Amino acid sequence: MFEETPLPLIRFYSYLSNKPRWGHEKELLYINKKENIIEKAAYIELPSHRRHYLSFDLDYECAANVWIDEGLPEPTITIINNENSHTTLHYELTVPILLPIENRSSRVSYKAIRFYNSVREGLRCRMKGDKGYAGFNTKNPFLKSYNGNLKRWKVFCADKTYDLQYLNEFCCHNAENFEILDIDPNSRHMTMFDSCRKHAYRIVKKFSCYDQFNAAVHQLCNDFYSRYLSHIKKNHEFYPSEINSIARSIAKWTWSKRNDPNFSNFTKNRGAMNFLAIDTNKSSLGFTEEVKLRQQQGAKYTHEARKSKTKEKITAAMQYLTSNGIQVSMNELSKLTKLSTPTLYRYQTLIDSLDIQ
Repeated sequence: MFEETPLPLIRFYSYLSNKPRWGHEKELLYINKKENIIEKAAYIELPSHRRHYLSFDLDYECAANVWIDEGLPEPTITIINNENSHTTLHYELTVPILLPIENRSSRVSYKAIRFYNSVREGLRCRMKGDKGYAGFNTKNPFLKSYNGNLKRWKVFCADKTYDLQYLNEFCCHNAENFEILDIDPNSRHMTMFDSCRKHAYRIVKKFSCYDQFNAAVHQLCNDFYSRYLSHIKKNHEFYPSEINSIARSIAKWTWSKRNDPNFSNFTKNRGAMNFLAIDTNKSSLGFTEEVKLRQQQGAKYTHEARKSKTKEKITAAMQYLTSNGIQVSMNELSKLTKLSTPTLYRYQTLIDSLDIQ
């Protein structure tokens, strides 16, 4: 089978799962051993627990040469649709990126995943690729023609692998910058809500029309899902209707508060205490007293910061519940904020005030 097969395609085959999903069209309806279907599957699933490629789906004519036009590195695998010349490009990574797997304790680097997504978005922007393409399935470069018909794809290979840091040098850096939290696979909704609302706060005053702002927030949430959450596999889908619900909640609340005199406080990052170095000319007793004073001030600051963070979590969760017409309860708040019920009861006054707004 592999006689005269280019090395990039041999590696492609080795990266596939033993029993990948596959299909004759983009919908992958079947599962079978890869050796049994590799020459008849038009589309095939790439591994869901690691990324060996930066992959791009280019849905426009003559897309195969875009890397030349844009001065980008040559793709490792180029697959061209003979019917419309639409193209899929794969840049093979020297070191693959590991992704989280549900109910497994395998160690992954979310920082590396975010960097991978950032580079992918930067290159997608340069090549005007499909925003919705997640890269978990692809045109199968091994697909053979039958009955003497023209092959469905043309395939070109370059025996090259790439480092993410190198590819990052070619990225378009005009893509939207999110304040990304540590993404918790078990809390995708709140991760999207917290990250996208902070970005919405920064851009709301650029708009004079709610409809335009609302559309921009919906785009933010959909882009955020594609970049940072689509790879997370769960036993339940993250439906588009849920993304739209989060976007509506953010847009409605942010627009209503845009002229609030305290609005600028919503986006501030609170720094640590900026103590100057202790004067070395102080006596031993004076030095000790200064240390104790700073410890006391630091403890007070930490306590207030913790309280402020707790209030922020409760406020965000209440905003989400009330905006979506969900009955407010301590159980719901506890699920969203990850705070214990006794802690929430200590903030009962805040909860009650937010519930009646």
